[in-house]
Amino acid sequence: MRRQRTTILVALFGLCLAGLSAAQTIVTVDEANPDWGFLDETVPGPGTVTAEFVLGPATPPRGTGSAHLALGAPTDGVLLGTQLHGGTRLADFVTLSYSTYQNMTPQAIALQFNVDYDDTDSTTSWQGRLVFEPSNGGTVMVGAWQSWDALSGSWWSSGTPVVGNTPGAAACPISSPCTWVTLLSTYPNLAIQSGALAGILLKAGSGWPAGFDGNADELHIQTAGFDVIYDLETNVPVELQEFTVE
Repeated sequence: MRRQRTTILVALFGLCLAGLSAAQTIVTVDEANPDWGFLDETVPGPGTVTAEFVLGPATPPRGTGSAHLALGAPTDGVLLGTQLHGGTRLADFVTLSYSTYQNMTPQAIALQFNVDYDDTDSTTSWQGRLVFEPSNGGTVMVGAWQSWDALSGSWWSSGTPVVGNTPGAAACPISSPCTWVTLLSTYPNLAIQSGALAGILLKAGSGWPAGFDGNADELHIQTAGFDVIYDLETNVPVELQEFTVE
C-alpha cells in the first residue's frame, strides 16, 4: 500500500446555481478542477491512504479515468468532495447516481452529504451527514464497474438532527437505514448544508477493512433547475516507457 497521496481539501470555490440551466452539463473533475479536492479523514491522522485521479481501471463508464481511493488500515478514511450545490433541498433531486469499482466485497465507495435537517429554521451549525452505501440492499461485485441509483437505495444519518431549532435523535441511524422516501417524509426540509459546511462527498473508510482499493466515476445530480454529470478524470500524461524491438 502506498503512503498518503492526498490533496487537502482546504477551500473550495462556490458555484452560482442560477447560472446552470436545465440542459445537461458535463463537468470534468481532475487535478485542474478547483471546485473538488481530496481529504484525509483518518482520526487521528494522517492515515495510510491513497487519493488520486487515475486512468481506468478497466473501462470507466465515462471517459478514460476515475477517482482512486485506497486504505491501509481500518481506522483510515479518505474522500473526494466539493462544496458545490450547497443549500439544495434533497427533495428537489430527480436523479442521483454514480459508479464504483472495487477490489473487495461488500464495500464500495459511499456517497455522502453534509446536511441541514431543516433549512427553514435558524440553526446552521454542523448536524452530521447523510450516507448512501451500495452494500445496503445492493450486491457489490469485485473487479467490475457498477452504477448505483442512490434515490432507490437505503440511507443512514449521522450526527444530531435539528428540526425547528430543536435537536433530536437520528431517525435513520446506521443500524436502521431508511429509504429515500422515508427520509424525506421524516425531514421534508432536508438540504445540503450551506456555506463553509457544504459538502457532497465520495468516501471510503472510517471502519472499513484494511486493503480496500476502489474507484468512482460519473456522479450525476439532477434537479428541475440543473442537470450535471461530474466526469472524474486525470490530466496527468502517461509516461512513455522506452522499449527495444528485437
